Amino acid sequence: MARLTGGECVVRALADAGFTTVFGIPGVHNLPIYDALAREPRITHILARHEQGAGFMADGYARATGRPGVVITTSGPAALNALAPLGTEYADFSPVLCISSQIESYYVQNGPAPFRGILHEMKDQLGAMSAATGWATRPARASAVASAVREALLHLSAPRPTPAYIELPFDVLQQQTEYVEYDLPERAPAPVDEAQVQQLAELLASAATPLIIAGDVVVRSGASEALTQLAELLGAPVLTDTLGKGAIPENHPLALGRVWRRDVEAVNEVLRESDVVLVVGSILRGKETDEWVMPLPGAVLQIDPDQGRSG
Repeated sequence: MARLTGGECVVRALADAGFTTVFGIPGVHNLPIYDALAREPRITHILARHEQGAGFMADGYARATGRPGVVITTSGPAALNALAPLGTEYADFSPVLCISSQIESYYVQNGPAPFRGILHEMKDQLGAMSAATGWATRPARASAVASAVREALLHLSAPRPTPAYIELPFDVLQQQTEYVEYDLPERAPAPVDEAQVQQLAELLASAATPLIIAGDVVVRSGASEALTQLAELLGAPVLTDTLGKGAIPENHPLALGRVWRRDVEAVNEVLRESDVVLVVGSILRGKETDEWVMPLPGAVLQIDPDQGRSG
């Protein structure tokens, strides 16, 4: 069983999970990660000029490939520079893992009062980064680093993910530990209620003027073709939310475009006349429904694997 530093555990866990590209900037506290990256042929590191840029690169990578993006920063202000992209990714359900270093554990646990003036010392780095992510942790020892990476990746595999954050004190990155290899845990699929599915199908089949509203999960799960076929079978126009753009081809005769607006009378007429509205993979966010006043006069059916965020 190989003995690796905490920094090597981070890189090895990412490489073993199939990651080939990461974005970031080296700094004094994350050098153990960069030393490991230099020796890992399976991963290409792309250098940015600013951590905010690296964070948006990781976001673009995630949106373009469908795989989580990874951004690496050093401690303190460098980590905070990644907050803008993380906030965007949180709002848009973009799967990005941010890995930041931290000052030594002793100073984290015994600071910041009195302020010691340690390089990159700040009041509550973990708390600040937690505000823009959906999952955050700070491993206390090198033996917990690889499992933290795996747990973060499990979080990012959710149907509607939010960014994850791992904070690694400098001493943890330098510690040695045995690296344990095991398969990534798989997220259990959402349970299916066959009776509910049958009821939904019967309601759709009986609809005279059905409407479909499609969202982000349709695009993320690669279900655009299936949704288009359903729309054609039902003769149902399709309205998408912002993140659902692409759920149906924009030039399709049933495509209504994205985002409802009060002043688009043609779309309002379709909404008023709809007797059954099928919402697929959308939580009908406030901005896109004018704070949830978009008229939905018919029966509203919703298909969404993320019950905790369903509207």
